[in-house]
Amino acid sequence: MMTHRILVIDDEPTVRGMVARILKKGGYVPVEAEDGEEGVSLARKEPPALILCDVLMPRQDGYGTLERLQADASTSAIPFIFMTGKGELGDVRKGMNFGADDYLTKPFTRQQLLDAVATRLERRAKIEQASRERMDELRGKIMYVLPHELRTPLTAILGLAELLVCDAEAMEADRVADVAQGILDSGERLSRIIENYLIYSQIELIASDSQRLEDLRGHVTTTVSVDIVEAAGAAARNAGREEDLAVTAEESSAVAVSDDNLRKLIGELTDNACKFSPPGAAVTVTGKHGVGGRYDVQISDHGRGMSEDEVAGIGAYSQFRRDTFEQPGTGLGLVIAKRLAEVHGASFEVISRPGEGTTVAVGFALP
Repeated sequence: MMTHRILVIDDEPTVRGMVARILKKGGYVPVEAEDGEEGVSLARKEPPALILCDVLMPRQDGYGTLERLQADASTSAIPFIFMTGKGELGDVRKGMNFGADDYLTKPFTRQQLLDAVATRLERRAKIEQASRERMDELRGKIMYVLPHELRTPLTAILGLAELLVCDAEAMEADRVADVAQGILDSGERLSRIIENYLIYSQIELIASDSQRLEDLRGHVTTTVSVDIVEAAGAAARNAGREEDLAVTAEESSAVAVSDDNLRKLIGELTDNACKFSPPGAAVTVTGKHGVGGRYDVQISDHGRGMSEDEVAGIGAYSQFRRDTFEQPGTGLGLVIAKRLAEVHGASFEVISRPGEGTTVAVGFALP
């Protein structure tokens, strides 16, 4: 059984020693620090399982200590409990706003201390277990699907390269150029598949980490109209559908999504619209201020559309009716767009009818 190290930060030797003794008898390994400066140093040197910290201390108080720990990636996720006197109860909310997990009011009993520590450690263990299970599931999906998805473009690259090695001297220059273009196209497809799998894995890691998710949701973009126009244009150009694309996007002072993630989301949705609609059919992308303090983005096509079951079943590594409509890629782009919207706290809706087309609507908050 793992023995948890608990860091106790308190400038009063009597209180600090009493807490350490209770923890030791409770089966924990206490580590003592006489003030916030020493506590931060010890936490960074060897991160403990949990921190108990007094509020009022010289040199650096409990709030300053917590703020410094939260700013360091190696210590930001450590459960943190304030130990506060009755006269400081009015500052408890301030501590919780700083990111503290709990507080104990002095004087507290042995059982109150042990219960508070056990509760926070159990909660942390459940979060870590859920994260491990999510990663195991993600690993399983990738191991199941990735080999096939990589094999398709890789086979094309190897086959075309072998053709050049064997027959290049007998080929016309135009034929050599065509084969080289085929190798380039397959290489770019392979690169995009790998990139999307890495991005999807990164999104899932962030989604399973509350601190990283909170940090991500603090990002904003101030160039929303430029991002939408450029990302949609690039996707349509790559698909050979520039003439089919119509883009309009209102300016906004700020939208609650990171610049890179907005571009990725728009690019994937535009690519999906181009991929599953016939050449010559209009693809429209709009961005405008909506009701309720939102910025709404819509991407519409006039392609084959999806059934209600297909819309409900949007999930990683599935490509709708692939046996009938074989398309380059893994079908992961739509899922990436959906997950990017979700991790940024945006709404995501797919409206589609078979044979009529699809509209994807994303609603971002305005900070």
